Amino acid sequence: MTTTKATGTDRHGFPTRTCTRCGGSGHYAFNRLDGTTCYGCSGTGTQYATKRASAAVAAFRKAQRNAARPQVCDFQAGDVVTFDMTSEARALPTATWRTVAAVTVTPMRCGSSLTGTDESARVFTYYRAVTYTDGTTEVYGATRLALRRGVIVDPAPFVAQALSR
Repeated sequence: MTTTKATGTDRHGFPTRTCTRCGGSGHYAFNRLDGTTCYGCSGTGTQYATKRASAAVAAFRKAQRNAARPQVCDFQAGDVVTFDMTSEARALPTATWRTVAAVTVTPMRCGSSLTGTDESARVFTYYRAVTYTDGTTEVYGATRLALRRGVIVDPAPFVAQALSR
């Protein structure tokens, strides 16, 4: 008999229940790839209580990822950022972390185009000039990805979404 009633919560407050595949042990049939790790709960012995809770957890994790990996256009004064990262968006051991002092939008001429009347019109693109607390200023494209340190996403609205009926 399987149960869908919540039997507990995880560390953020999302409702969980005992895994229906392994009965809470975290172990199931042996295979050479993962040993006896249960695929229903990834070896934890618990699952999220409802599909709504699972969706809310996924949304919370996505929000955490997006907050920790901002684009330059999302920078704010006080952010601690680095561009020294691996292709998996993890900071390199030798990464230089710098604190953002200010961000300004800078139009730059990148070429010209012809209008319908054969007149040359200036084409601008907008860059972000990022000034750091060490006094340096660098210019980046608005969509360049970085890593941000010390970001905390409040789980409360996501837990409320998981608990709503």
